[in-house]
Amino acid sequence: MKAFLFTALGLMVAPFSAAAQSAYLETTCGASGLVAGGVTCDRGVLYDLVSDGSSTIYSLRLTAPATHCSPVQYMVAWPPPPPPPEGTIYALPATPLQPFAGGTNYLGETGVLRPGQSGTVDLGRGFARGSNQLMIMVIAPVQDCNVGAIHSWGVQVQPVIVPE
Repeated sequence: MKAFLFTALGLMVAPFSAAAQSAYLETTCGASGLVAGGVTCDRGVLYDLVSDGSSTIYSLRLTAPATHCSPVQYMVAWPPPPPPPEGTIYALPATPLQPFAGGTNYLGETGVLRPGQSGTVDLGRGFARGSNQLMIMVIAPVQDCNVGAIHSWGVQVQPVIVPE
């Protein structure tokens, strides 16, 4: 599968509680492309999970907006590193970052969600104290209003602390 470079839209959140970290994120695609699972958008959204630095287990509850006209599947990954400064000589990695299952920065994904439905991505534990930036991307099956191109998409994100 081809690796896609995703640009992102950032959001800062307050580090007080899981409720304070809930956010609605959306982006407009610059381009979209067909992959085996449907259509991808070239832009993801960034979400800052604020951790207390303990052994807390985290999940993300992701909800497809009721305003979507077709189903989507969300993927969560570590964002790619920033590009090097202008004029820097660097080597491209032999295996580029891939936010899809099996990729080096992949954390998890939801099932296919219809508008208004929610899914959970288990993130686990071990997050550093403070803000931990995660990237959320989308794949949309070609059905309903999706005829092979995504113009924009959104997601409601809610962190969940998993009880032990």
